[in-house]
Amino acid sequence: MGTNDLLIDYTGASPLGGWNGSAYTGITGLIQSGRTVNGTWSGPGVVTSAAKALAGTTTLALAEAGDVLFLAPGETALWNGQTVDATTVIVKYTYAGDVNLDGLVDAADYGIIDNYYQFPGTTGYANGDFNYDGVIDAGDYGIVDSTIRCRARQFQVERRRRRPRRRSWRRRRGPLQ
Repeated sequence: MGTNDLLIDYTGASPLGGWNGSAYTGITGLIQSGRTVNGTWSGPGVVTSAAKALAGTTTLALAEAGDVLFLAPGETALWNGQTVDATTVIVKYTYAGDVNLDGLVDAADYGIIDNYYQFPGTTGYANGDFNYDGVIDAGDYGIVDSTIRCRARQFQVERRRRRPRRRSWRRRRGPLQ
């Protein structure tokens, strides 16, 4: 997929998939097998070849449009210029840990993983299983923390580039007389 996004509109049962006790099924299973256990994105499934994904900063994240855009059955919304409804699966190339697929990793994403961490047996990227291992644990928190650190460094560099030079408003005087 590179750095592209994918929308899958469906009728009937969701193709998103779930945890069967040893692996994910459906589209989630295809991403899990493509990502591989060590995060190399070289497995037989849906993969990305983006360098930041190979470094662990970005990933392929997925969720039901109805869940991340709060759509009821029959409602539609505009997502990245495309009309989606509650029966659309979104696969987004984004920062690792971006649960709500808004392109950021922030307090909202931390809130989601914090919420689902307390419920044993909860699975899925949309609930905080960022490494696709079937459990929400310290490994997933490590991914979010790492992304936040990388984004913070990038933000600091961008801020330094954009910061206007400070001007001295002191009045300069000539030699003392």
